[in-house]
Amino acid sequence: MARNFGPFSIVDPLYELGAFKTGAAPAAIDNFLGCRDEVVEVCEELVNTFELNRQNFLKQSGLLYLMFPSSTHTRFAHSVGTMILGYYALDHVRVKYSTRHSNTKPLRHYAAKREMTEAFLVSLLTHDAGHLPFSHTLEDCPPVAARYGDHEEITADYLTTSSPLYKSLAKRARTQHLDTMASVCRHRVQLSKVRGLHDKRNTSPISQLVNGYIDLDRLDHYYRDSFFIGLKLASVNIKGFLEAVVVDAASDRPLIKLRREGIQHVLNLLFGREMLWQGAFDTDTNRAYTAMFNASVAEWLRSEPDRLSDLPFMTEEALLAAVFSNRASLPLAELVFTRRPYQVAFKAELHSLSRASVVEMFLDWVKGEALANDQADYLLFVPRKFGSKQAAATEWLSGDIPIIDDGASPQMSRQPGGGSRALLLRNAHQDLFDYFGRQNHRREMTIRVFARDQKLATAAAESLEVKYADYTVR
Repeated sequence: MARNFGPFSIVDPLYELGAFKTGAAPAAIDNFLGCRDEVVEVCEELVNTFELNRQNFLKQSGLLYLMFPSSTHTRFAHSVGTMILGYYALDHVRVKYSTRHSNTKPLRHYAAKREMTEAFLVSLLTHDAGHLPFSHTLEDCPPVAARYGDHEEITADYLTTSSPLYKSLAKRARTQHLDTMASVCRHRVQLSKVRGLHDKRNTSPISQLVNGYIDLDRLDHYYRDSFFIGLKLASVNIKGFLEAVVVDAASDRPLIKLRREGIQHVLNLLFGREMLWQGAFDTDTNRAYTAMFNASVAEWLRSEPDRLSDLPFMTEEALLAAVFSNRASLPLAELVFTRRPYQVAFKAELHSLSRASVVEMFLDWVKGEALANDQADYLLFVPRKFGSKQAAATEWLSGDIPIIDDGASPQMSRQPGGGSRALLLRNAHQDLFDYFGRQNHRREMTIRVFARDQKLATAAAESLEVKYADYTVR
């Protein structure tokens, strides 16, 4: 449907360029490449859809702004930034078609031959449309996780016109006189291609750039979070990194590889990511706010269960209005947003326990404590990936990325005894990848129990240590 939207310009501070402008006369509409094409026009319409407009009111880094006041950047800015990286990738990522010579062509040529250019850029712009308010935060809320899974499942439903969630979405969009992503793409970009590129099981090189081990989503994610949180840890030469990425299309199974000069870029990114996790995402305070807010939302949904169906369409302002107007959810919400976090009573890396067992043991412990204290005085935080084993193929910047062997290090491409082996990124820095792997595993297996104040936390510490003693990593 044709709508008149006000002037709208996107100038990204990370990449120091304007992406595109909408709402002006055609002569004034421009994208950062200085030209117009069909995919730019589709993207300009997509930013005014119900789903992407809602992203203007979703914070990229969840509740971190309570600790880092400048961390108020939005999912919308991230989505546009990821699309910008897609344009960069089309020109800077190279494709090698032959094993006989080193001639390469830009990814733009490879994507165009497969009629995937439009789907590639649209998939990058739309990849996070399914995020709930406060981004990943609510994925740790049991009733929300049980109903919706994660944001990728919601995004897939948004792009499937036969899904019940899409039908609810379309109805809400009509009331606001807005299009949906699917209605804009219909007859212009194949939705099946976009959904396919979002699918983690898709191992094609173009999909890997959207949702794989060298995906542009997380490249912008960590770069943007680092910048706006104020830590500026994940610094990288974006174009230099992309120039080092090569699609080896010389075989029947095209594969993304990395030139040797890209190794340092990868290590810089991985160190930056690790410091962000240690200094921001995985801090006790951020985990406390997450546990508290999820408990508040759970109380709200317990008293108003019908509102669970509204969550995929709500902005953060709408959710906060609902939580603050509910008597059951108000107390914890007030503590969160006046920055009064619960205190750590117990924190440990566990082994040989399922997530369900951890929760069951905590509830059993709380029942005993409830004789002296209110059950609401204690909250449990369990990482959403607790006990899971993430496949290397979907691990960002995995050590299993093949390196193009230019013969500079022949000892790394031979097995003892003379046999050949694939040259992998981790072969060059095994100790570093072991460190990153251990840190990631430790985070995914570390639980925390929080108490309302330090006095309660101190009193509970010993009994919690005894409760989980047999499963604590020493």
